[in-house]
Amino acid sequence: MTDLIDQSGIDLKALRALVAVADLGSFRAAARSLGYTQSAVSHQVGTLERALEATLFTRPGGRGAVTLTPAGDVAYLRARRVLGEVETLGADVAALQRGQTPTLRIGVFQTATTELMPRALRALREQRPDVAVSLSEIRDPALTMDRLATGELDLAFMVNVEPDERIRSIPLLDDPWVILTRREIGRAHV
Repeated sequence: MTDLIDQSGIDLKALRALVAVADLGSFRAAARSLGYTQSAVSHQVGTLERALEATLFTRPGGRGAVTLTPAGDVAYLRARRVLGEVETLGADVAALQRGQTPTLRIGVFQTATTELMPRALRALREQRPDVAVSLSEIRDPALTMDRLATGELDLAFMVNVEPDERIRSIPLLDDPWVILTRREIGRAHV
């Protein structure tokens, strides 16, 4: 699978440049944000484009905002995920070196907290007593997806999830819903 792209053109600087240009809408703003020259950011993005053999941005020229191409959308989502994982990697290793217990950060809603988590936490405690667990209540699905993508959460329990390229979704339960009513529904009183 790794033979599909030239990995020598993919490094963290190039991924950061891609994300900054996409987020800020220009190479100039991305360069200011990253502390590079505009030509350095252009070079990093160009190297990434050559490695992926795809144009990642439409460049209207002048002061027009650059936008992601369809290939750029895919690369952007993956780059954000990679950068989030690298950030999490650094934080986890630093915490371990400080003697802190590794923490599994889980997003949950009330039903998952009461119905699923007690048994799952007992099993985790038996297999990995060294791992601490931090539960966060889920209120906003979009924010939860962002927190997963950036590594603020390690996993989350959700229902009716909209697909998100940054997140791997694993079906957990099949919970069929039914409507129950009287058989005389056709003879309802007015």
